Amino acid sequence: MNPDWIILCDTLSSTMISKALREKLCGELFPRKLFILASSAEISSIRWDRGGKAVIIDTDGLKNECFSPGVFNVKKHEHVLRQLAYYNFEKLGQMSK
Repeated sequence: MNPDWIILCDTLSSTMISKALREKLCGELFPRKLFILASSAEISSIRWDRGGKAVIIDTDGLKNECFSPGVFNVKKHEHVLRQLAYYNFEKLGQMSK
């Protein structure tokens, strides 16, 4: 039996990512993964801004949702930031909480 949802757990938190989303991300390069995640209603830590021209990344929520096999196979948000720089993304500013 293949579940529709996979629970990914670590010692601090757990999150659920659907099998369909995990399959969409499989084998994709970083920019495409970023686009898929920003467009997904399942992920709240990566989303489009209101104009749809920039991606907003919540680095606090990023670990809980995206640091797992099948999403971003990393342990630190700095690795994601490094990938953003590698693909020439620019930091526009920091939003206040």
